[in-house]
Amino acid sequence: MKGDRLDNMKKLNLFIYVVATLCCFGTINNVHAEGTTLPDKDSQGIIKLEDDINLENTFVINEDENITIDLAGHTINYNKGGTYAINNLGTGKIIDSSTGKTGKILCSQNSGSCVRNYKNLEIDGVFIQSEWLTVKNEEASELNIKNSKIVANLGTKPSVAIQNWGSTTIDNSEVVGNGEGTIAISEWSSITDGVVYNSDITIKNTTLNAPFAVDSRSYNDSDSTQKIVFENVEVIDGDIKIEKGVNFIADNASNTLNAIKNATAGATIVVSNDFVASNLTIPSGVNIELGENNNDIEKVIGEDGTISFIRKKSNKADPTPTDEVAENENPDTSDINLYLILVIIITSGFGICYTIKQRKFN
Repeated sequence: MKGDRLDNMKKLNLFIYVVATLCCFGTINNVHAEGTTLPDKDSQGIIKLEDDINLENTFVINEDENITIDLAGHTINYNKGGTYAINNLGTGKIIDSSTGKTGKILCSQNSGSCVRNYKNLEIDGVFIQSEWLTVKNEEASELNIKNSKIVANLGTKPSVAIQNWGSTTIDNSEVVGNGEGTIAISEWSSITDGVVYNSDITIKNTTLNAPFAVDSRSYNDSDSTQKIVFENVEVIDGDIKIEKGVNFIADNASNTLNAIKNATAGATIVVSNDFVASNLTIPSGVNIELGENNNDIEKVIGEDGTISFIRKKSNKADPTPTDEVAENENPDTSDINLYLILVIIITSGFGICYTIKQRKFN
């Protein structure tokens, strides 16, 4: 009896051990299936997603690290307010190697940046969306966004797609703000502890679509500056709002006019060489400059203080006396040259005919 009881106890212990082991493995498998953390990096510093991730905590790229996050067509979901999904303190890249470019980063809380950069970050071919601040670039940091779509949806407060305090380049991308008061590009500069942090952003081959395409200013009305350069930028909707310390340069008349109308004292707008306007009222304290090597535009200030920009003769404007003199000094000789060529051809023809006749009669 005693031996049987011992055998039964052993069997019971073995059963409990097996059940506990299965539960443990089941728990581990469930955690893996849910995907609450990013996979480990490989020997090249690449983290490649194999499943969608419901990220539980902020993923940090440390100061001494060089990490590439490859979404590989998968989605990172983050649902914690007051923090960010990805915090880059080092050198980071976020890419999507999938053919369909279906990789996404989605942040559903309306506080905290979705992706924040404190050093050097590149985003290429990725869709990122949040309910508040989607991508933030801090002071003295570099951000490069290309072939991507960055979206801010309206939460309980005005949302921002991209906020720049450092140096940012955006190329071949879409920047969208959905909802009243949302901002596509928020450009800031500051003076912190006596250190001046000026900012600059260059946007190329990109569309901006938000109630505020650009909202730029200096923090606490400091003497820091911001530089904004547009190259082939389409503003589908929204104002270009610039304030003190901003230097705005655009390569088309529409964006230039938008900026002039919405500028406040202390802003500077550089006029591109395709800009033409008549009797334009410039907001008080706004400085208007002509671009470098901009010889095709003249600025005329009227007695009432309005400004007109007109094209010179080289751009098909009404001729001025100076232009007419220049034309007289350099006459067009193309017609004369054509007449000379015709005379030579005709003369040569007569000469050939005469030679033929002479040979015939001889």
